[in-house]
Amino acid sequence: LGGIYPVWLWQPGESIHEIRRIPLTAPASDGCYRIELGLFNPQTGARTPAFDSNGARLENDVLIVEPGRP
Repeated sequence: LGGIYPVWLWQPGESIHEIRRIPLTAPASDGCYRIELGLFNPQTGARTPAFDSNGARLENDVLIVEPGRP
């Protein structure tokens, strides 16, 4: 959200809606893409631990965004 709502103020279970556009310089021939979403500390480059809804840690601390899922 452009830095106006920092991560450290978020509450557990809170949803944040933000739209980002990703320019593609070389579109995939089949039109399929894999998008991984993760957070990191810009000062250290360390990725923030990420967990699924059951509390299990996500591989590589990223959420894989699947087509058709909000």
